[in-house]
This record gives sequence, structure tokens and C-alpha cells, in this order.
Amino acid sequence: MEILNFSRDTFELIIAGTLREALTNFRKDEFDIIIIDMQLSDNRGIESFIRLYNQYPDTPLITLTDYSDEQFGLLTVEYGAQDYLIKGEFNDKVLIRSIKYAIASKKADKELKESKKLANQVLEAADLGYWDWNIKTGRTQYNPTYYTMLGYEPYELPQNYKTWKGLLHPDDKENIIHDIWEHVNNKTSGYEIDFRMRTKNGDYKWILSRGKVIKKDADGYPLRMIGTHMDITPRKQIEDSLRQNEKNYRTIFENTGTATIIIEKNRGISDVNSEAENITGFSKEEIIDKKKWTDFVIKEDQQRLEKYADLRKKDPDSAPRQYETRLVNAQGNIKDILVTIATIPGTGKQLASIMDITQRKKAEDKLYQAVKEWERTFHAVPDLIAIIDNNYRVLRLNKAMADSLGLDPDDCVGSICYNAVHGTGEPHSTCPHRQLLEDGFDHTEEIQEARLGGDFMISVSPLLDFEGKLIGSVHVARDITGRKKMEKELKNSLNEKDLLIKEIHHRVKNNLQIISSLLELQEEYVKEETAAVNVLKESQNRVLSMATIHEMLYQSKELNHINFADYIKTLITNLLDSYNKSHGVKSVINMEETWLNIETAIPLGLIISEIVSNSLKYAFPHEMSGVLTISLEGDNDDGYGLVIGDDGVGFPEELDFRNVKSSLGLRLVNTLVRQLDGSIELDRNQGTKFTIKFKRQKYKERI
Repeated sequence: MEILNFSRDTFELIIAGTLREALTNFRKDEFDIIIIDMQLSDNRGIESFIRLYNQYPDTPLITLTDYSDEQFGLLTVEYGAQDYLIKGEFNDKVLIRSIKYAIASKKADKELKESKKLANQVLEAADLGYWDWNIKTGRTQYNPTYYTMLGYEPYELPQNYKTWKGLLHPDDKENIIHDIWEHVNNKTSGYEIDFRMRTKNGDYKWILSRGKVIKKDADGYPLRMIGTHMDITPRKQIEDSLRQNEKNYRTIFENTGTATIIIEKNRGISDVNSEAENITGFSKEEIIDKKKWTDFVIKEDQQRLEKYADLRKKDPDSAPRQYETRLVNAQGNIKDILVTIATIPGTGKQLASIMDITQRKKAEDKLYQAVKEWERTFHAVPDLIAIIDNNYRVLRLNKAMADSLGLDPDDCVGSICYNAVHGTGEPHSTCPHRQLLEDGFDHTEEIQEARLGGDFMISVSPLLDFEGKLIGSVHVARDITGRKKMEKELKNSLNEKDLLIKEIHHRVKNNLQIISSLLELQEEYVKEETAAVNVLKESQNRVLSMATIHEMLYQSKELNHINFADYIKTLITNLLDSYNKSHGVKSVINMEETWLNIETAIPLGLIISEIVSNSLKYAFPHEMSGVLTISLEGDNDDGYGLVIGDDGVGFPEELDFRNVKSSLGLRLVNTLVRQLDGSIELDRNQGTKFTIKFKRQKYKERI
């Protein structure tokens, strides 16, 4: 205390006799330094010092101890004292130096704290995490932002190197540790890397870490390294999005299906897809930054395209977005192309889509030629042709139709067809176009039209659009005036021939009936001669079978065909009457309506007449009753099958029906079967049954 009194000129002293007095009366901001004698009467050792330190945390403290309490003095330094002095071992100079050092040290600490506080504020404002790594011990200090960035509270993570290492993403850990130790080992000037760190909820954040060794020992070994952490997750997400967009763009660019190029302001090409390589014959390396768009265009079109480009610079809408030109590829071949241009917003660049239309142009040329050829054919056809829509308006007329109306083809377009052609105010009730509009089908109609100068066959067909919807019809009018005249003349001629043929059939029938009557009269003269009577009767039946055919032809509308079923019924009835068997013998005829020409009907009728006559003569003796069956089936590729049978006494076993010289009838049957290109078989079981197979005979012209 005497030393302090001696130095009163240097310091302003305020003295308290006890610790309690100091704690009670002294203000916190009243002193530059406090010197406490640890031998005060109310001193309680280190506890009293801590109370004093806590009350004056910003004021430097120097403790005075006895020689025997030096360890206690060291303890106070650990708890915050700036220095300690042992009584009796210092003078005024030592005391003053110690006081000045303590004040300066405390001031420096205060400034350092303020500096750190400011630095932390800057780091927090920049949202940066801060780390301070003691390389030797592994102890690492972190600022609050470092923790909150990862979702932790400061007390939740140990402050050491292992904590940082344990939060690294497994895929990033090896590279990060390698880089940081490369810097620690003086192989790099600084440390900067981005990586992923695990947050409290288990997600990962992207961190950009920058750091630098700031302290080394005398041998140059690093002791301390500091750095920052920046959360770059949003930036990484943007980068990922940009990369994905670039990937999407590239995928679209490469798979547009058409050649696509990007043209710079100077007409240079900065990008092309594979289709552009194909169409030009050049590789990307040969095109990008080495060629202009106009280099690929034929010289005749280059000036036009340059003009388009200049217009597009001034006003994009003033130049065509799509145009045709011709491209010269690497092999010198010329291709027709369709170019579509679009300006990429904000860049001044242009996106050009190029489509090879060489084949389309050839197809268009062919189509043009086909249309011209169709036009020539349309107007060269002598038939009168008109194309009419659903409202009866004329869409087109060919030259023949227009000439018939005395008009030019183009003058008729748009007019109403029934006004222009028929001179009426509405379509006729039988108008084929009207019918087509109702049902959508083809229609044909014969008309006589004075304005067209004769008789016409009108055919209409539906006109459909690409979706199959009815949009009109095509009318074709064929002049049949000459044909109608010829038909009339032919009809008159045919009527005359029909009358003549009927007259012939009538006269033949009459003559045959006269012959039949003569044969019947002849029977009267030979009644006593049975054999002669039979011969005459058989001949009479043969004549009647032919006369019946001619009678049916005379009565029929068909002059060369008869209904054979009707003929057989008439023939069988006549034969039964002729042999007086109509009561004892029953006839069964199984035959559908069949029309046969006279080449087939006459020989077939004679065959039936002969076989039935034999049955009536021999199968049912002594007034025996029975059944006579006749059937006719067929008319396919194999021809017909005629079956004639009876259930009488049967055909004699000893007779060969193919070689019976004594029977004119059977000989005639075999001859007529051969005439029909047929065959005949006999079945003697259960009576007699003849089966005859034959083919329809063709009509032969008569001279």
C-alpha cells in the first residue's frame, strides 16, 4: 500500500478495507484495475476471488499473496486474474509495470472480444459457419451459424475434428480429407472444396468450405487452421436443375427428327445436331465455329437469305419464319429443304430447323403432272361429266358437258345443276343425285333431256372427303341416243323372230299331231295284228313326246327352254292314258322346277318315254297295280342324275339291255344317252331302276 501511495501521482487510488466493502460500494465501470490483497480479514480464498471477478468481469485483477501462497496466486490467474504478485518480492517499478501490462492486456482482450464479436456478426450476416481447428490437439471451435446450418444446437456436438469428419457424406469423405491434408502439409496455398454434410434430420446439405493455415511452429508444422462453411444447397439445386435442363435440351435438340442448327448474329454456326450432320454431310467439328449458314445454300439463294437475316435483325416479324431453299451437301448433291427460323429470346441467336423435302418436291411435281394429266383426260372424255356438291352446286364440268350446254366450263362453276342443265327450279323426283344424298349409294338413271339433245344414261357415285364424309357426287352422262334407236330396232326384229319361231313350233306341233293321228288311224286297220299295233303305238308315243315339247315352247315366253318338270308330268299322264294304266299304276315324280334347252329336253323326253312305256307294257301284267317313280337331281359340275324305276315284276335276268336287237326302244335309249354324253345303269333289285347320268347340252345354232 505504501508503494501505491508513493505512486499516487501516477494513479488515482480508491481503497476499501474489506472485500465486502469493495463488493458493496464500488461501481463496475469506476476502475481501470483492481488490486486485491488476498490476506483481507473477510477473504474466503478462491471463492471470494470468483465473487469479485464475476462482479467486475471487464476490470483487470491483480492478486497480492504471501510467499507461502504462490500456488494460490497461480490459481487466481487460471480463474481470470491478469497477474499475481508476492509480497516483499516486487518494487514500485515492478508494480507499475504489472499494472500497465494488466490494463493493456485487458484492453487488448476487450478489443479482441469486440473484434471477434464483429467478425461473428459479419459471419452471421453472411450466413457463414466458422471453424477454428487446433491441428495438434484436434479441438475445433465453431460459431453458432455452423451449428444452426446443420440443424444442431451448440451443445449437441463435440467441438473437435472427429465431429466434422463424422458428418461428411461417405461418397465425399475421401476426396475432402485428401484435399484438407494436402493444404495442411503445405502442398496447396489454400483450401476450397464443396461437399455434403449430414444434418440433424438425416438429410444432406451441400457445403462450400474455404480455409487456410494461419499458425505454424518454428519448424513450419501447421498448428492452427481456420475457415468458413457456406450452405450452397440452393445453388447446387439450381446447378442440378440447369444440368437437367441442359440434358433435356440436348435430348430434345438431338431428337427433334429434323436437322437443327443454332445460328449466331454473324451467321456463324455454334451448334448442330446429328441430323444436321446427316443432311449436310459434314461433322460437327467441321461445322461449329467454322462455317456460316449461307455456306450450305446454293449461290442463287444466298442473297435472298442474307436479306431475310438483315430484316430479322431489325424486326423479326418482317422476315418469313419459314421458307424453301436448296442445300448443297459435302458431296456436292443439291437437296430441296424447308427451313423454319425462330429467334432465341435474349440472345440474338436463331434456331433453324431444316427438313429435307426433296422427295416431297418430287412427289409434288408428280402430283402436278398427274393433275394436269387428269385435267386433260377429264376434258377429253366424250361422256358428259359434272362434279356436284351436297347443295346441288356445280363444282366442275368437263368440256363435253359444257359444250352440250353451249357454255364455258368455268362459267358453270357455282351454278345450281338443275337450273343449268334441266332449266327447272328444283331437282326431279327421280334425280339420281337426290337419291345419292339420301342413301349414299351409287345410282343410275336413264333420262331424255332436250337441252342435252337426246337420251342419256346418268350414273352418280359418292364423292367423299378424307374422313369418309359425303361432300357431293360425280355425274357421268353417256349419250345412249344411238343405242336406244338400235335397241328399238332390235326389239322390233326380235318380236318378228319370236312370232316366226312360235309359228314354226306351232306348225311342227300340228304336223306331229297329224302324224300321231295317222298312226292312230293305222292302228284301226291292223287291230288283229298285236305286234303291229304295239309298234304303231310306240311310234305314236314318240311323236307325242316331241309334239308336247314344241307345244310347251310355243306357249312359253322362253322360245328355247322349257320347264322340264311340267313337261314330265304331262308326258307321264299321256303315257298312262295311252296304255290304260292310269288307274292301276301310280306315278311319283320327284323333280324341282328345272329349265332345259331343246338340245337336252327332246332326247331326254324320248328316253323317259321309252323306259316308262316298257314299264307300262311289261312290269305290271294281268292288271297288276304298282308305282312308277321318276326323279331328276343335279345341275352341278357333274351334270344331272335321272332315275326311272318301278316296283313291278322286274327286268328279265337273261336280257342285256345294252344289246337287245329286238327292242327298238332300248336301242333308241342307248343311242340317246350317248347323244347326251351320259351313262346308263340298270338295277334289277326290287323291280327295275334305270339311273342315267348326263350333262346339259349346249345350244346349237340353226342355219
